[in-house]
Amino acid sequence: MPIFVFVYVLSVARCGELLLAGKVGNPRAAAWIAAFLAATFPIAIWQSRTYLFEFPLAALGAATIWCALATRGFTDRWRCVILGIVAGLAALSRAGGFVAIVGPAAVLFIAALRRGPWRTVALNALLAAAVAAALAATWYIPNFRALSEYIYSVTYGDRANIFAAGATRSRSPTCGRRSWRR
Repeated sequence: MPIFVFVYVLSVARCGELLLAGKVGNPRAAAWIAAFLAATFPIAIWQSRTYLFEFPLAALGAATIWCALATRGFTDRWRCVILGIVAGLAALSRAGGFVAIVGPAAVLFIAALRRGPWRTVALNALLAAAVAAALAATWYIPNFRALSEYIYSVTYGDRANIFAAGATRSRSPTCGRRSWRR
C-alpha cells in the first residue's frame, strides 16, 4: 500500500500545481499543502493501512487526472499515450474503476476541444482511450460474463436487497425483473 500512498500524494500535488499556476502566489507550496491535507484525512490514513480497492483506485484516479492535465490540452501525443496507460491501470484497479475517471476526463476533453486544434485534440484523446481500453480489455473481456452477472445480482437480482432495499419489488414493465431477462 505505500506505493499507492506515494502515487496519491504526488498526483494530488501535481494536479494542484497545474491547476493553481498563475492563480496563487506560490502554487507549488499550496499544492503540497493540499496534498498533505488529503493524505492525512482520517479515511486516507485508515485505508492506507488496510488493503481495500478504494485506495488504489483513488491513487490511480488522481494520477489519471494529473496525466490528463499534463497532456497540454490533449496536444502532446506521448503524454496522451501515458495517460492511456495510467487510465487503463485505474480501470484495472477495481471492477468498474473506469467510472471514476470517465467524468473528469470528459470535462478536460471538452475544455481542450474549445482551446486547441480540434482534430489534434480528438485524435490524441482517441489514442489515449484506445490505449486505456486495450489495457483494461485484458481483464474485462475474459471476465465480462462474471462481472455482468455480479452487477445484475447486486443491482436488481437476488442480492439487490442488501445494497438497495426494495429494488427487487418494482412492478414497472421497463424496469421489472422480467425485462432484464429478454
